[in-house]
Amino acid sequence: MTAEGSNAKEFIGVDKECLTWSYRGLRIVELLHGMNTDLLCVEECDQSEFLTKYLSSTYECYHQPKDKAPARHVMTQFQEERKDALPPDFKLNNDGIFLAFKKDKFEKIGSVIRIKDSENEHHVVGLALHLREKQSGKNNEFVIVGTHLKSEKSEEGEQIRQKQVRWLLDHFSNIRLPIILACDLNANPKVKTIV
Repeated sequence: MTAEGSNAKEFIGVDKECLTWSYRGLRIVELLHGMNTDLLCVEECDQSEFLTKYLSSTYECYHQPKDKAPARHVMTQFQEERKDALPPDFKLNNDGIFLAFKKDKFEKIGSVIRIKDSENEHHVVGLALHLREKQSGKNNEFVIVGTHLKSEKSEEGEQIRQKQVRWLLDHFSNIRLPIILACDLNANPKVKTIV
């Protein structure tokens, strides 16, 4: 499914029932299990509890929510629009980075590295895990980093993304292991016309 059309949030040619979380959430879990991948990284994940519940038999799961997530603005709008109509325990989850790895393939070394967007000047949110392959005769270790760059599609947004990447490179420059960077780059491709 891709968002197309005049509204970037609009799904074209998709039954509305397919977009409800009660349907879509379980299909996502089925897909993830079916792909049988060793490592998972999901950006803009606001359903980490759901994913953890249905993946934890196979995967060890971690989530780093954004401190400055759009959910806080949407929640404020809900409260203003619907006043007392919302149940008292109603909440929206902050989206963030979700990382998971197969428990039978890898073990986590040390602590989880959490990067909070409110604690650095470029508002980078991220999550990093130092992992070791369990069944390898060699000492195969690596770091997986998940992050989500600024989404604004403008020259200013591109400059912010460049600063965020530089910050990440500096932040992890002292690690002497292979690094896998899983990232929503949020950049528009540059198209060159050849005449």
